[in-house]
Order: sequence, then C-alpha cells, then structure tokens
Amino acid sequence: MEKFNIDGVDIYKWKRGASTFTANPENGARLMSWSLNLAGSRPRDVIYWQDGSPLVGEEGGDVRGGNPILFPFASSACADGKIGFWKTPQGNVLPMKKHGYAAGGKFEIVNIGGSGFTSKFLPSDECNQAYPYSYEFLVAYRFDELSMLCQLTLINRDKVRIPWGAGNHFYFKMPWNASHKLENYRLLSDARKVYRIGKIPGTLDILENPPSCFADPEFKTNIHCNLKTGVVKFGTYSGEEDVTIIFNDGGKPAPGFCFVTWSECDGRPFYCVEPWMSPPFSPSNPKHFVDPDSSSTFSVEVRLY
Repeated sequence: MEKFNIDGVDIYKWKRGASTFTANPENGARLMSWSLNLAGSRPRDVIYWQDGSPLVGEEGGDVRGGNPILFPFASSACADGKIGFWKTPQGNVLPMKKHGYAAGGKFEIVNIGGSGFTSKFLPSDECNQAYPYSYEFLVAYRFDELSMLCQLTLINRDKVRIPWGAGNHFYFKMPWNASHKLENYRLLSDARKVYRIGKIPGTLDILENPPSCFADPEFKTNIHCNLKTGVVKFGTYSGEEDVTIIFNDGGKPAPGFCFVTWSECDGRPFYCVEPWMSPPFSPSNPKHFVDPDSSSTFSVEVRLY
C-alpha cells in the first residue's frame, strides 16, 4: 500500500498482482480507480476515473468516476407525490437527497492495510435531519488481483428498526478496448422485470422487451429487478474479459435487490452498472430494516473472471 497527498487530501494506492486500486477513504470512502496490467496483454482500466474529478465534497458538473456510495437510499425518494422527500415508518415526511449523503460525505478510517480499508461515515447535519437515527455506517473494501469486494454495513444503535436501501454506483470503463464500440457489449442477467422511471412522480414503468446491448438507447436508466440469482455479467459478445458482479454470495437475492444500467450521454468513456438494495422510490416503502442492536451488510463483489 502506498499513501500520497493531492491538494491536502490523502489518497491510497494498492498493487495486488496485476491490479492497481486507488481510493479516497476519508472523502466518500470512495474507490477512485481500478486498472489492470496483465503480462502480455494491453493495459485496461476497469473502474473509470475522470481527470479533474473533485476529491472533496460533491461531484460537480459533468465530473464522473469511481464508485460513489449511495446511502441511506439509492436513487430518488418520493412522499405524497413530492420528489426529494420520504415518509418514515413513523409517518414523518422528511427531506431525502437523491442517492443520499455518503458520496460527498466525510468518513474516518477504521482500519487500513495491505489488502484494503474500512471507513466509518460521519453524518452531516443535513443527513441527520433527513435520516434521524442512531447508527454506524461502514464501508469496507477488500482488493485482490482480479477482484474486489465492497461491503456496506449498517449497525443499529437506536431503539427502533432503521430502514435502509444503500447501493453502489460503479463507473466501468467502456469500451475498454480501443477498437470496440458500445455495439460490441452486451449484458447477461436473469432479471425477470425491467423498469424505467415513470412520468408520474414516484412511479416505475415496466419495459416489455428490454434490450441487452449497451448501445441501445432504451438500455440507459433501466432498473433490472426480480433477480433469480445474485450474478450479473457484461462484456463483449465473444465472452472474453467479462465483468461479473455478485450480490452477497450469488444465491437468490433478498427482496428488492436490483441493478441499474445508466450512462450520461453518448460518447462518454464509461457505463455504470449499479448494484442496489432497493429500486427507486423505496424510502417511503422500505424493503430492508435493521433491528435495534443488530447489523446488516450488503456485499458486492466484482470479478474479472
């Protein structure tokens, strides 16, 4: 592990065999990049990081990259037809920022070593007002040569059940071969239903014939739900260099587990495949709770095999 400083921010680098990972554990607990350099093969960026991306605070403008952590809920909330609010199990309507407050939030390092790190979220006043519970939220990364594991853990220190629906927002480099275009890439998934955000606030519309090619305009902003297994693959039609995403142990996922395919616009050098605990608009109808004096972990492994 190597530590260096950029503009007053401590950045860490891990070399694990042919892979190099960089992360910003105290700002967003953010994985920044993952690159691969196998002997006899061309170098490959797996997780994309845009030069000039901010190291502290929120993402700005069209700056993208890494893996923003989505907590306490992924995507948008809606309460009584109003986007940006959620209704707690106790019936209180509170503000809730899209994707939550962790991606641009402060963390403290719990432990760090040769194979990864664990950081604890330090909620802002804004987050405490929106999510008024007593808890600890931990982000842990474990790096290996051809894989990485990201674990999001919520520990309930309160006297009531705490709802949550966290997620990852991986920016995968795509195309990862200079001779390819998006037309060369496809998704393999056993999702039974695919949705898009509806025109009516707080609703989802089902897609009857969802595409699987990353170049299809209908592929953007799709929410893939009702997964048979917790395994998703994507890559070229040849099957070479596939990326595999595994929810927890890869068995039958918990209710609500889904993943989103998203890209900002044509021509960008990334495509996001995002494992979430719950689909959009779930905060007012939570899929997951943590009981008092208990904890729960959402684990996502990304493999290059």
